[in-house]
Order: sequence, then structure tokens, then C-alpha cells
Amino acid sequence: MWPRRRETSPEEKTHPENNFIDCPDGGRQAWLQVFVATLITMIVWGYPTSFGVYQLYYLDTLKLPSDIVPWIGSAQAFLAFALCTVSGIMADMGLVRLAMTFGCVLVVVGTLLTSTICGSDTSGLEKAWGLFLSQGIITGMGLGFCYMPPLSVANSYFSEQRRPFALAVAATGTGIGSIVFTLLVQYLTPVIGFEWTVRCQAFVVLAISVVAVVIVKPRLEPTIGSKSWDGEMFKDWPCRLFTCGACLFFFAIFFAFFCINGYARDVVNLSPTTANQMLLIATGLSILGRLLSGYVAQRFLGAIRTYSFATCILSILIFIWITVWTPDNMYAFSALIGFFTGAAQGLYGGALSSLTRDPSKFGIRVGMVSTIAAFFALAGPPVARAITHADSGRYTYAQVWAGLVLFLASMLLMAAGAKADGRGWKAWVLGRAE
Repeated sequence: MWPRRRETSPEEKTHPENNFIDCPDGGRQAWLQVFVATLITMIVWGYPTSFGVYQLYYLDTLKLPSDIVPWIGSAQAFLAFALCTVSGIMADMGLVRLAMTFGCVLVVVGTLLTSTICGSDTSGLEKAWGLFLSQGIITGMGLGFCYMPPLSVANSYFSEQRRPFALAVAATGTGIGSIVFTLLVQYLTPVIGFEWTVRCQAFVVLAISVVAVVIVKPRLEPTIGSKSWDGEMFKDWPCRLFTCGACLFFFAIFFAFFCINGYARDVVNLSPTTANQMLLIATGLSILGRLLSGYVAQRFLGAIRTYSFATCILSILIFIWITVWTPDNMYAFSALIGFFTGAAQGLYGGALSSLTRDPSKFGIRVGMVSTIAAFFALAGPPVARAITHADSGRYTYAQVWAGLVLFLASMLLMAAGAKADGRGWKAWVLGRAE
């Protein structure tokens, strides 16, 4: 049965943080909810992050138009972000399982349709637009509906001090899911064909979804009359700066994961199988990056400081990428870019949480920032692809673009942290987490 709704009490409206004072802050049930969030993150971000292997297959084997294919992956990321506000409202209303179930069904249906379209005899242009609708739109909508509810549930089980680490652990699902989906495509395609490989991915998503929906257990009672938009957020300078920084971060962050295997094939002259291994290395190291960044944020630097520092290092690595021409250097770069991408992405939610004094507004604010950032995530991969085409297929200008965007993002994130801290830029950068 769905939990009974109740009105928000005057006490909760005045002191909403009281809902979080008696949170378990650990224990079996709390970590089970982190496990649920990890499972859903495997689907929501592991699937889009592995789009690089799809893109390589669509361009090299199916010979689909190169100006349409990048929009498939960016549409997934866009909708996963853009629908966060809607799914967050559903979670506040007590419809956590409904939102998750609806989203997961859409992902399974979209993936099955993708397999059917890949095996059809339609022309390349028709097939590309069919894939855009099935894998980009239908699957992307499913990702958006099932993303926020389990994240909000897991967030409610932990105190402000332990929340960044718990959310970073949940974010490891991105790396795990990307490895699983990438391995399925790479090693099952030669055995059973691409169409049946995609169907197997749908079955994996179905199995993960069933486990997650059964285990999820919201802690807070549902409320009605809750806001879907927090207008006070953009009156706060730290949140304004954070939103701008996060938008630029997601504008450029998918460039490396979508293009790393293509670069390894085209520039380093690796075979397609070996090129896809670069993506596996990057996603594997991203898991370690998420865990360590969560620990560092909790024990030493704080979430926003760790997030901004990792983003700055990422921008430097993108510039270094320009000099990577040998297989050995490619392996090393893949490991480093994966580690620091995971370190940064894993703290997105925790960093915003650290700027939110009222924990009950976490879901609303993540939904708001994610909805705005969705448009930048949508535009990022096609912009990078257009820059690459303008450079006659070379990656140099796109790498410079991504490096500059990420560096500016890191500066804005640092400014947000320093403004919230109030001690000044230098004191904040050199200081410890409070």
C-alpha cells in the first residue's frame, strides 16, 4: 500500500531541519537505501556513460549520420536531468515506488525498441531518428523518472556530516553500470549479435529495477502542499555561483567519456576492441574516485571544496590529453580521467547539500539545478562533435574547449564555496572542512 499523506505541520515549515535530527545516520536500513540508490544510479548514469560503445557501433557498423548520433546520448543525459523536478515532487508526495517503477518500465521498453530498430531494414536516416526516439527520448524519460526518488530517500537517512560520503557511495553505481553495459556490448555482440545484446541489457535493467523497487523504504512521511520550486535559492549568491558552475561542468564532462574510445582508435590507432577498453578503464577507476572523494570530503576538505578541486584537476587533464599519442600514454590518461571524473561527479549532490541549510529542500534544489543543467548536458556532446568536424576530424580544438569550460566551472564552484564560507577566498581554499 502507498503511505498515507499528511499536511506539512507549522513546526516543520518553521524548522524543517527537525525531520533530520532523529535520522538513523547509518545502520542496516540506511545502507540498504544507499544500495538501492546505487542500483538505480547504475541504470540512470551507467547506461548513458557507456554510450561511447554504442556511438562507435552506430558510426562504424551501421554507418548512421554523424550529425544525429551524438544527439542520442545527449538526449538521454538531458532528460535524466530535466525530469528530476517532476520525479522529486512525486517522491515528496509519497510516490517513490510509482516513480521508480514507471521510469524503469520506460527504460526497459526503450531499450527493447532500440534492439528492434537496430535490426530493421530501414534507411540510415530513418534508423538514426528511430534510435533517437527510442534510446534518446523514451529511455531518457525513464532515467529521469527513476533518478531522484531513491536519492532523496537515501539522503534522508544520514546527517549533514555523513551525507556526502553516503551519496558518493551511491554515485559509484555510475561506474559499475557503465562497466556492465560496456562489457555486454563489447563481448556479447560477436557471439549473439548486437540486437540480442541490447535485449540482454534490457533484461539486466529489469532485474536491477525489481530488486531496487522491492527494497526501497522511504523514511519521511509524504507531504502535500510542498513547493516544486524554491525561489529563495537564486537569491543566495553561493547557490547562484554553484548553479553556473554545475551547468558548465555538465556542458563539458561527457566529452571525454563519449569520445575517449574514438580518440584511441583515430589518433592512437588502437583497434576498436582495445579502444573500448579505454572506456572500461576510465569507468572502473571512476568507482574508486567516487569512494575516495567522498571519504576526503567527509574527513578533510568538505564536499564543495573537494568537488571544485577535482573539477580543476579535470580541466588540466583535458589539456594534457592533447599530448597523448601512444598506447601507454592512452592507458595512463584513461585511468586518470576516469578517477577524477568519478571524484567530481560523485560529489555533485553532496556539494549542493552542503550549501543547503534546510535539508528538507535538498530534493527540490537538486531537481532545480539538474533541470537547468540538463540543457547544457544536452548541448555538450553535439557541440564537441561540431568542433571536431570543423577541425577536420581532429580533437585538439574540442579538447581546448572542454578544458577551458571545466576550468571556468571549477572557478565558479570555488567562488560558491568561498562565498558560503564567508572567510575570504584564500582562507577557504587553504582551510579545512568545518
